Amino acid sequence: LLNYILSKLIKMVCCIIFYLRTLNIFQSNNTDNEDQHKIENNLIATRVYLIVLILTFISLTFSLSLITQTTKVTLRYPTVEQVKTLPLDLQCPCSRLSIIYGTFITLEARFHQICSSDFISERWIKAIYSGRNSTHFYQGDFRGIGSAQFQVLASLCQLSQNNVEDGLSSFYDTSLINSQMLFEDLLKATIQVSIQQFNTTVPVTFKSQLDLINKLIFGNQLISGLRTIFDVEYINNGESNIFANYLFYGNSNITENQCVTDYNIGVLSGIYNISNNETTILFHIPGFLSGCMPINSLLQSTLECFYNQTCVDKLLSYLSTNETFQAMNETKQTLFPSKFTIQSIINDIMVEEWISNISYEKYFNQCAPVSCTYSQIQRHDFIYILIEIISLVGGITLILGISIPIIIQFIRKPKIKKIKSKPKISCKIES
Repeated sequence: LLNYILSKLIKMVCCIIFYLRTLNIFQSNNTDNEDQHKIENNLIATRVYLIVLILTFISLTFSLSLITQTTKVTLRYPTVEQVKTLPLDLQCPCSRLSIIYGTFITLEARFHQICSSDFISERWIKAIYSGRNSTHFYQGDFRGIGSAQFQVLASLCQLSQNNVEDGLSSFYDTSLINSQMLFEDLLKATIQVSIQQFNTTVPVTFKSQLDLINKLIFGNQLISGLRTIFDVEYINNGESNIFANYLFYGNSNITENQCVTDYNIGVLSGIYNISNNETTILFHIPGFLSGCMPINSLLQSTLECFYNQTCVDKLLSYLSTNETFQAMNETKQTLFPSKFTIQSIINDIMVEEWISNISYEKYFNQCAPVSCTYSQIQRHDFIYILIEIISLVGGITLILGISIPIIIQFIRKPKIKKIKSKPKISCKIES
């Protein structure tokens, strides 16, 4: 059976080869008048015609498969997942022209740890408060001014938080105006610029308010009730006389160290002992100052002692309290090292970090596009290529059918043999 099938296949192949070798599509109807040379030309033209036709169709198929076409696609009621996968030329008109920031943005401020520590608590302020004896201490003594300074610090924390809340309220009411839906990356970049502007504006506003308050205090010569500006003396020499002298901080021979010229002067705060009109220092609080006004000296101070538990415990040992307090964590990540002044912290509205969250899903829901249009580039499919080739078959076969036989005939012109004429012999006899 196998030999039979094999023999049939061989016979079929031989028949096909014979058919192709003898195929002559340019054969004339009157084959009797065709000479051998013309038959050969027609056979060659047939083979060239078939080869050129096949190569032409292959080239056309390959060329048409490489050609791309751009079409506009409209997607109705797209989802946010679909939008994230579509091309960048996507255009989705929003249902709303303006979208309020508060509907898709949350912005949170992480404040300096002093604002959440024990050192602004009522318990701490009471522990360091000396009551009526506050004015009996040396002007640089922490026991005289410390309670007032930390009350100011607690107020600054509260004011900074209030300013941030007010600023956030205005920020959340801001509208993003755009007729077209923004892609996620572009939206976040746009909002980050607004957040950066907000982060810059709020601290500047807060600092300007504090500067104005300080100028009003100094300009109107408001004084502290803790005797940190004037030293009041009562002298009874037959007449009741009260003398008030501006206090000096530092060298009393230097006029600039007097509160009359500047409220920003001060000395290192600590625990002082006054005995026989002599003042001796028992304990210096590193980086902390006392001065003309509690707020001015506070802003020039640092909080380095209050990051050190040993320093805090030693300070408490000089105070009339049995309370214990935990120092702040210096290893906690912070923008403000322990030796930064409180003024530097205030300049950034006491904010360590702004934590923002931009929800693209919420923005998309607010935009609520009804339809999206985008361009799609794709290659022609098989049906299109087949139709194009079929439409070209008639023209190609006609052109090849006319041109190829002419070209072959021109190339294979029959050679005309020249017959040499023999000299004629005259047989005429002259008479």
